[in-house]
Amino acid sequence: MDWNAHGTGETRLILLTDWPKFHPWPNISSLRHLVLHAQHNGFDQVMSRVGDRIVLDERAFFQWALKQKQPLEPSLPLPTKRSRARQSRSSR
Repeated sequence: MDWNAHGTGETRLILLTDWPKFHPWPNISSLRHLVLHAQHNGFDQVMSRVGDRIVLDERAFFQWALKQKQPLEPSLPLPTKRSRARQSRSSR
C-alpha cells in the first residue's frame, strides 16, 4: 500500500513489507532489524505502527540514513610478507 501525495511536497508512507517495490535498499530483513532496535538507533523517527503494521516515512528514512553516514578512514596498505620480514629484521 502506498499513500503518496504527488506534487504536494509531502512525504510518501510505505508499508515495511512494500519497501522493496520502491527501493532496492535496504532489504526487508535489514529494515526489521532497524525496527527492532529503533529506540537505540533513532529509527523510531522514521517509522509508525498502524495496528500490527509498520509504516515508513520515505523522506524521514533517507534523512536518517544520511545522518548515519560515517566518514571513510583512509585505507592503509596491507603489510606484505616482505615488509613484515624487514620489520622483524630491523627490530632485532
